[in-house]
Amino acid sequence: MKGKFKTKNNAVSYYDRHNPHMRSLNAHNTYCSDWDPNTKLLYIVRNDYLINSTIDCFAIQDNPMDEIMNGVGMTEWNWLK
Repeated sequence: MKGKFKTKNNAVSYYDRHNPHMRSLNAHNTYCSDWDPNTKLLYIVRNDYLINSTIDCFAIQDNPMDEIMNGVGMTEWNWLK
């Protein structure tokens, strides 16, 4: 997912709020969701190892903003909760 979180608990809170039809992201103390029957996706909380994120956040306005300044591409991240 394109979103970034400061803590695992913030990630759990964000996931649970946007997926009321699913069990909590941390229901089994693994920080791993069940497979979503609607999207066929599974979410895992992990450290960011600079992997290209391709899945949009649950709310489009939560996605990072890409912009170009003086010919240099930059991404502005907002920490999600």
